[in-house]
Amino acid sequence: MQLEYLKTKKPDKDEYSKILFTGLDNAGKTSILLALEREFSKIANVSPTRGAQRKVFEFLGKNISEWDLGGQKLYRISYIRNPSKYFDNTEIALYIIDIQDKQRIPEAISYLEDVISKFSELNIKPPIYILFHKFDPALEKNALNEYTELIINLKEDIKKGTNYPRLYFYRTSIHEIENLVLIMSDIFRTLIDRPEAINNTLKEFSLKEQCDGICLIDNNSLIIGSYYSSKKVEDLLKKAPPYFLRMNDRFDQIEKSINVKHKFLDNRITVQRKTYYFIFQQIRNDPPYYILLARKSPLFNHETIKSLGTFLESFI
Repeated sequence: MQLEYLKTKKPDKDEYSKILFTGLDNAGKTSILLALEREFSKIANVSPTRGAQRKVFEFLGKNISEWDLGGQKLYRISYIRNPSKYFDNTEIALYIIDIQDKQRIPEAISYLEDVISKFSELNIKPPIYILFHKFDPALEKNALNEYTELIINLKEDIKKGTNYPRLYFYRTSIHEIENLVLIMSDIFRTLIDRPEAINNTLKEFSLKEQCDGICLIDNNSLIIGSYYSSKKVEDLLKKAPPYFLRMNDRFDQIEKSINVKHKFLDNRITVQRKTYYFIFQQIRNDPPYYILLARKSPLFNHETIKSLGTFLESFI
């Protein structure tokens, strides 16, 4: 996943923050990454990840090393035998469990315990975000009580079996991309050194420009800063980024097909929904950054968003 953020300094090439994606094969690790990148057409043809796939990207002046560990048994044996190669220096671990594959849940928990054991050997204690994945809408509709009870029991079993102090649990589905984005936003925001500075800047801007809420988002729909005047506005804005980015993608495709030339800073989408106007505007082209705000009036000086983008770039 190529997360893209504003940056004002080059990180040390020899220093990396390591994020680990692991779990059994077919748990859905790669599909999660594709969903965040809005590569939905590729999900149906995903094949099992072979070995350890590593990507490096820049995040707020840091080099991030993302490790996607294939979950087939022969690879898992290799990881456990060579923990320093695969697990050492992990800062964040995401462990994905296919909640629908009940027969393999004991195997998934056993491997999780092995991973935690290797963390202990390496004397590291990264937070582990356990995603009970494939908790799809159809499952919620037809077997909610059954799977809710299953997850409650699994949480208790994992906590007691591992005695690990930094476990966090989520239900996820690629069919509910807005919730997946919120979860991943929460996780990746832990890497931000000064999240309060971003949020305070957005709050000051929102109050000054009479906005009811505002989000700073990246090209993967992740919310990296926000301000909301009420719970209602928060609920509306937090789930909206994936839809606006998909709409923006579609407009880009149309414009390319008819050879439309435009300046990226003039790109904006305005949508009215009941009492609110939602304004989506790109504030930077390379890498892409966007502002999504809600207000009760469509009359708005869009030059102020450009100024906000320039100001954010000066200290992020």
